[in-house]
Amino acid sequence: MHSDDFDRCLATYTSAFDARQPFSMEYRLRRHDGEYRWLLDNGVPLHGAAAVFTGYIGSCLDITERKEAEERLREAEERARTVVENVVDGIITIDSVGTIQSFNPAAEGLFGYEAREVIGRNVRTLMPEPHRSAHDGYIANYLTTGRAKIIGSGREVEGLRKDGSAFPMDLAVSEFRLHERRYFTGIVRDITERRLLEQRLRERAEQLAVVERRKDEFLATLAHELRNPLAPIHNAVQVLMVTGLRDPELKWSREVIDRQVRHMARLLDDLLDVSRISHGKLALRKERIRLAAVIQSAIETSRPLVESQRHELVVAVPDEPILIDADPVRLAQVFSNLINNAARYTEPGGHIRLIAERQGSDVVVTVKDDGIGIPAEMMPRIFEMFCQGQERTERASGGLGVGLSLVQGLVQLHGGHVEALSGGQDMGSEFIVRLPAAVEARPPAPPSHEVSEVVPPRRLLIVDDMQDTADSLAYLMRLKGHEVRTAYDGVAAIAAAAEFRPEIVLLDIGMPKLDGYETCRQIRGQPWGKDMFLVALTGWGQDGDRRRADEAGFDRHLVKPVDPGALMTLLAALPPGPVRGRG
Repeated sequence: MHSDDFDRCLATYTSAFDARQPFSMEYRLRRHDGEYRWLLDNGVPLHGAAAVFTGYIGSCLDITERKEAEERLREAEERARTVVENVVDGIITIDSVGTIQSFNPAAEGLFGYEAREVIGRNVRTLMPEPHRSAHDGYIANYLTTGRAKIIGSGREVEGLRKDGSAFPMDLAVSEFRLHERRYFTGIVRDITERRLLEQRLRERAEQLAVVERRKDEFLATLAHELRNPLAPIHNAVQVLMVTGLRDPELKWSREVIDRQVRHMARLLDDLLDVSRISHGKLALRKERIRLAAVIQSAIETSRPLVESQRHELVVAVPDEPILIDADPVRLAQVFSNLINNAARYTEPGGHIRLIAERQGSDVVVTVKDDGIGIPAEMMPRIFEMFCQGQERTERASGGLGVGLSLVQGLVQLHGGHVEALSGGQDMGSEFIVRLPAAVEARPPAPPSHEVSEVVPPRRLLIVDDMQDTADSLAYLMRLKGHEVRTAYDGVAAIAAAAEFRPEIVLLDIGMPKLDGYETCRQIRGQPWGKDMFLVALTGWGQDGDRRRADEAGFDRHLVKPVDPGALMTLLAALPPGPVRGRG
């Protein structure tokens, strides 16, 4: 017999023997091979003649497997109890009528009760209204119908502490049966910190949305305010072009002003385009086009900058047509921005190469220069908005730092990819644009018929609160043979339109007394204004501005500084004779 069991068993046997009573005891007995086995030893008194006690008769049963099973069960229960007592979540068990059966230490910490204070009480104690009043009905409904609201799932609810304060918590409820009785276990977790974090995140998101909205408003206002002074400068340059200049120096001055005004207008357009892309508001107008035609358009746009820096631009495009499905205007914008970027960051007299080729199912266009290169530390953020490379002190044409961001956004909208390569400072740069080639053999769309540039004389009313803008454009239109009147605010515009009865009204939006939208509505509301052709001519160029102009009754929306060629094309496209607007 095991030494740990001897005294206990001897005491049990002696007590039973003295009282002549049955006994039962469990102990470990060592076998011949040294292994201990558990035995259940049962004995009953044995009596002889005349009921004289003569000893015990009994049996011994090997219960080793049972004892091992009991030990495993005890260990499992201990582990379970340890987990329940040390887990960070509160664990509460109730019976089918809602009486609390167990309440672990984490639950004590959450609710402020000791287990002895709540065991035996209804779980409603831990609930604020209206859940407290409705709880018994929840359980009764589930037991009757089997339809669960919380049981078997999790949800966010409120708990009630001992001090009367409520707190948010996650609750997951499961059901189990024990000896044919139904019980429910609730696992609860305080989510106060999470709720506070979520609230802070919402507040931060709202703050960022306000900042983003203010940024958009700032960009739109900046573009508007800068376009306004550009418009009369641009108009004056066009007047000089129409009247002609024989002095070479004056002609050179006019060309410089024209180039820089166009450059400023493109910078403003790029700035707003990047904002549109970041908000997913820039839509492409795709068509089947020849890549060579797009590249040629980009070169024409960039030629003044390239030539002003005396760069050599070499273009290599395959003889066989390469077709792509793309927005020709936006794709030309991609390549012109890359050429401009190369021209700005290459010392005067540098070399720029543009190579286009077909690689499998892709079209690859590479723009490479021998300029100042891109430092390694700048490569990861070269396409970020407002990111600019290090400029040499003698170079001041770095732009706004939005061109490459715009390139990446437009290429991605076309389903393509752009990457930048550079060996580092003074090692030049290389930008590789990869676009999907057209899948089908469908030919490109035929070019639209040229609109005749012969414009019959029209009666024009030009309205702008910046008198220089109105007067310069009026002077240019008179040189083109049109009859023109001007007005400098919305009220004067309505009066001039009533008296002059123009065919076409070029109308600014942001004006004193009466803005362009309301001026348009009032003109449209007059019998004589229903058929006038009304054009919004404004520095506001966002999509929302175009939509508001359309809703106000405008026929067209043009952004300052308006290209006289585009304006003449618009006038040429109007049918001869009386013009009829949307009215």
